[in-house]
Amino acid sequence: MDQYRVSLNALKYTNLKEKSEIKFLGDIVVFDNGDLFSQSIIFENKTFNCGKLIFENFTDADFTIKLNDCIFDCEIEFEKLINSKLEIIFINCLFKKDFNFNQNKIKTLKLVWYIDNKNSYLTNIKISISSNEFEMFCNIKGLNQLNGDLTFIGNVFLKQPREIHLNSKTNYTICEISNSKISNGCFNNNKFYLPFDFTNNSLYYDDHYKGHTFKNNLFQKANFSKTDFGKIGDFFNCDFFGTTLFDEIKNIENTKLHFRRCKFLGFTHFDSSEINSLIFEYILFERNVSFKNSNFNFIKFEEMKFEKGAFFDDLNKNNSTVIVNWNRTTLREIKRELANSHNQIDYLRFKAYELNAYKKEVDQNKLNWKDSLILYFNEDSNYFGLDWTKGIRFIFQWSFIFYLLYIISYSASINDLSCIPKTEDFLVNYLKFTNPLSFLKTPLENSENYFFPLLFLSVSKIFVSYGIYQTIQAFRKFGVNGG
Repeated sequence: MDQYRVSLNALKYTNLKEKSEIKFLGDIVVFDNGDLFSQSIIFENKTFNCGKLIFENFTDADFTIKLNDCIFDCEIEFEKLINSKLEIIFINCLFKKDFNFNQNKIKTLKLVWYIDNKNSYLTNIKISISSNEFEMFCNIKGLNQLNGDLTFIGNVFLKQPREIHLNSKTNYTICEISNSKISNGCFNNNKFYLPFDFTNNSLYYDDHYKGHTFKNNLFQKANFSKTDFGKIGDFFNCDFFGTTLFDEIKNIENTKLHFRRCKFLGFTHFDSSEINSLIFEYILFERNVSFKNSNFNFIKFEEMKFEKGAFFDDLNKNNSTVIVNWNRTTLREIKRELANSHNQIDYLRFKAYELNAYKKEVDQNKLNWKDSLILYFNEDSNYFGLDWTKGIRFIFQWSFIFYLLYIISYSASINDLSCIPKTEDFLVNYLKFTNPLSFLKTPLENSENYFFPLLFLSVSKIFVSYGIYQTIQAFRKFGVNGG
């Protein structure tokens, strides 16, 4: 196989497009610009099939390397480039072997693919962009990985103290990884002193891979909206200094987002998202956080702090059945924040969910039978103040049970089954029996003279009165204090 060696010195005063195929003997291709200043080199529709392609030894001058629609059937490495004015741009290039960009200090790196271009599909390719300092940014757009890995670790962008631009109105360049399908991604130990755009991505990983990671990162501003994190996204020990967006995350079947030991110092949104599992452990939110119109199969808060409040408007509005699996601590946090934001309607919902969760805990602790009994009747009579139809059902259900016991016990007391009324009289007497105000006018004459009929009649009046009270409470749920 022929080996290329392209020297920028040799191309200094020539047409770079025509001379970019000059061949040299050697084991690798080396770009060595020497003292070339204020120039650029462009390769279009070239195929590199050498053993390895190495970029190295660029001086500190404005320079751009641009490769359009090229095919790299070789490994690509950038060896410790130290040039804060250097731009490297790959457009619609096909990598057939691994791409390594590590331990460099340059201005920008761009990797851009167009969705309808066949070169956007990279199969079994490992891309490593690690331990670099970018004077401006790194952009990856339209990447489509089939298997392989993407390692994005230990990079620093702008290298400025965060206090300089946290409250600045200047529009900074955005570091962007967007509109991509990423395989086995790892995004750890990066410092983004500029806005970070991680939107419209789809992440997935192989069985041998433990999951997508975002660990020990610093984000000035971050946008992860409309990204499918696949089965798991783990954010550990990350600091989010500015506005952070996780809006419209859509994977209700699979995605498990886990945030541990993170600080959110700016406004944070998880609005209109649908996530299978969302877990927060040891988290600080210094500014408002919003979960409006979102839907989670499971959510858990552990050691959370909302300093400025949280908004949970219409949370799981159309998927309330799964809330029975949420723990009481989480439900209490949500209920409290709903009360603080004066959201009376959703507050009442989550008050009921919290009581239902407490009922499950009490039912498991059989020693606390008194609380268990109270919670049972509260749930059965109006679902903790939310459902008036349960109150109506409760009244007629229990009164009918006691009515039957009343008739049977009276028949047994006088030893005469003929006292059991016929169908029409049976229903009329039942309505009389149900009336809480007709205590002295018993449906069956002289039944008040016997202990058990009188007992069942008395207990029935208690249950009917309780059912009426619970029905009224449910009707008043939108009152000032929820009834």
